[in-house]
Amino acid sequence: MCETEVIVVRPADGAPELGCGGAAMGPADAVPAGGAPSPELSGGTLLGKRYADEVSGLEVLCTKPGVGTLTLDGASSR
Repeated sequence: MCETEVIVVRPADGAPELGCGGAAMGPADAVPAGGAPSPELSGGTLLGKRYADEVSGLEVLCTKPGVGTLTLDGASSR
């Protein structure tokens, strides 16, 4: 769905779902082919930016930018 890649800098408490462009993120070698980010979740992800969620404690670092917006349990990171 999106070319964005991140690495986890600090894991979350619990098991929230990290998504990008409206689809769940997973290992880079397991990304399904095709598709496009949802229009409402295509604000982009910036190379080198850290995205953090204060409630869960999750912090990720964008290592490859893409057009999808990161989400945590469906909520936008912006």
